[in-house]
Amino acid sequence: MGLAAGHPRPGAANPARVDIGTLEVVEGDSGTRTYEIPVTVTGRAGGVLRLFLNDGQSWPITSWLVTVRPGQRSIRVPIEITGDTLWNYPERHALSAKAERGLVVGSFVGGIVTRNDDPVPTLTVESASVRVAEGETFTWRISASAYTERGISLGAWPLAPATGVELSTADVDPDWFAENAWGQPVEPVRPLSQTWLGVFGFIEPDATTIELTVPTSTDSLTEPDEIIELHFDQIPDEPSPGEVLTGVVTAN
Repeated sequence: MGLAAGHPRPGAANPARVDIGTLEVVEGDSGTRTYEIPVTVTGRAGGVLRLFLNDGQSWPITSWLVTVRPGQRSIRVPIEITGDTLWNYPERHALSAKAERGLVVGSFVGGIVTRNDDPVPTLTVESASVRVAEGETFTWRISASAYTERGISLGAWPLAPATGVELSTADVDPDWFAENAWGQPVEPVRPLSQTWLGVFGFIEPDATTIELTVPTSTDSLTEPDEIIELHFDQIPDEPSPGEVLTGVVTAN
């Protein structure tokens, strides 16, 4: 009979169980503190466990074998957290486990979540409303009020405007559209709000400005003004412009 990897062999009496918990900590403004990921062992038997640690930055994931002695009640996995005064998204040191011999694993994923305690930068748009002619590029310049620890990711999505004619897939550069709409085709022509299009940008940690752009295309049709409205996700405690980016392609 086959035996799934990580399970004890038939007949093993009361194998010990390993559970990984999650600890939430606050980063702090300075200094380095050491915390331990909660890893508990219940039962009297021993065995061998493989742990996998992902700090969200390094690659490959670190893994190592741990020998659990009979009667052992915990496994030490210390993590150092260094404080600073720069804003950052929550950081996670993720720990997972796989039983190698003589153990079972209950809660197999946990770790340490480090919550940011620094002020969230304010993002402002130099000019939220832009007008261009066909074939020109919409450009919105966004500025952050402070540097950050690891940068700011931005994503905006087209929604149908309350009034006016919405920009369609035929009105933007086709290569740019395919790249930013997860490979969706331009045809059939449809409003941008009915696609998977997203306009993305990243403000580097040592920078405070970025330009989001949408290149338009030309055609020989007589058309009215056409509009694109880009809306940002509003996530609590994360920087995001409070304004809607509006672009108008003037009638030709």
